[in-house]
Amino acid sequence: MVISNRLRVRALAVALIALIGGGAALFALGGSSGTTEARVSAPANNGIAADQTAPGPTLVWECFGIDYGADVKTAARLTTKNFGPDVVAIRKSTQMCETANKFRQVPPGAAPYPPALAEVVQCYKTERGQDPDDTVLLQTENFGIDKVQVRTAVMMCEGASKLRLDQPAGGGFTPLPTVPIVWQCFKIESRNAPNTGVVLVTNNFGPQKASVRIAALMCEQAQKQTAQGTVFGDFGDTVLECFRLADVAPVNVQAVLDTLNFQPNTVLIRRANLMCEPATKTPLIEIPGLDAAREDETP
Repeated sequence: MVISNRLRVRALAVALIALIGGGAALFALGGSSGTTEARVSAPANNGIAADQTAPGPTLVWECFGIDYGADVKTAARLTTKNFGPDVVAIRKSTQMCETANKFRQVPPGAAPYPPALAEVVQCYKTERGQDPDDTVLLQTENFGIDKVQVRTAVMMCEGASKLRLDQPAGGGFTPLPTVPIVWQCFKIESRNAPNTGVVLVTNNFGPQKASVRIAALMCEQAQKQTAQGTVFGDFGDTVLECFRLADVAPVNVQAVLDTLNFQPNTVLIRRANLMCEPATKTPLIEIPGLDAAREDETP
């Protein structure tokens, strides 16, 4: 089923919101990582192993590869607080990310549960992005301090609504964020590979076991200016460190993603391949290899 008319999509979305009582709440991008106590109220789900100790979940973003993402072929200026303005070419959409609770352990007799707050972003590859080549320290709540080299900007993400076409219980609709979300994402050179198992729970796809691998991207809150001069979002202090995922079951769900800037896009959501979690960033004033350099003393 393909929906290409924006009015049809939004009319159906409004109807679904009415049915499910107003849709999901919103997760502010600049919020905390949201550590809470785990609930113990239901049998364990999906055969996920339990542990005797159970710290509460961390609020993260689970990112899924998508098929049939639009190639929007447009230019925009992305401005972050740290790296300034960057004119990029925005190309094919390859990812859809949504808020998730991340559990390191699940207590006996407990069901891992989704976040009360739900938001979605659609992500697009970018070309001509800057290469800061800066050294920074990234520190996440769960995986400690990671000294990384920030390299080329390769992706732009922005807030989207999501309408599942398989009509699951509850309606399957997540509305646009009320406050526009824009990220600029940079490749990072990292040695931080947690290689640990987690359980990720979104409002749409339920508990998923995953192995957290090496850190691959750093995303920063950004302001986006279109070629027509329209400005979306604002640069700020929010930073995310994104880790590759392995051993995740595919979801294979068709959905319509709709952003403020681009036409509705019917995509096939595949397998989660990244997990992004809030991080603090500390710039380091250093240049790799400088200690080994030799000053030319020739007069």
